[in-house]
Parts: sequence; structure tokens; C-alpha cells
Amino acid sequence: MRLELNRNLQYWRYIVSHGQLVLLGVKDDDNPTRRTIVFLCVEESHLPSSLFCTAIEWDDDCELKKYVIHTDVGDFFVTALNMVTAEDKLEFNDPIPHYVD
Repeated sequence: MRLELNRNLQYWRYIVSHGQLVLLGVKDDDNPTRRTIVFLCVEESHLPSSLFCTAIEWDDDCELKKYVIHTDVGDFFVTALNMVTAEDKLEFNDPIPHYVD
């Protein structure tokens, strides 16, 4: 499967106790919406703190998935059980859906 993004994302938060990794794309001149990506039950990740993400790809047939994050400077990855995403008109400091705090 593939999720097309073409936007800046930031490594927003990682919660060790829940294994949740949150990437956040805030609103800007090119994107009028906030995009939240939450990886659940993360086993491993290799990501810079901020990136321009073109797409995320994964094989949906596996229980533990390797999400390949394609960027303008190369590919990175997150290995997790699931990924959920939301797009809204909220600000960066508003509560994040699908996120346990």
C-alpha cells in the first residue's frame, strides 16, 4: 500500500510505554491542513527529526509492518504493528487524534 504526502513532517513525539511514534505536518503556505501520522507498537525506527516526505509504503500482508518513508534525501523506515493518520484544520498545539498522552 502507499500513502502519498509531499509535505514536511516533524518527529513530534515518541512514547516508550505505549510504543507510539507521532509525526506531525503542520499547516503552511503549501498545505492548509495539519497531517498527523501515528505509528502504533513501534519495534524500530530510523528517521531524522524533520523531513520532506513524498510517500509512505508498506506491505499490508504482514502483521509487523516495515513502513518505508520516502523523502527528498533518501528512504527511512519505521517497523510497527499499525499506522493511523488524520488530516484536519487544527493548529499544531491542538490535541492529536489516535494518540495516548
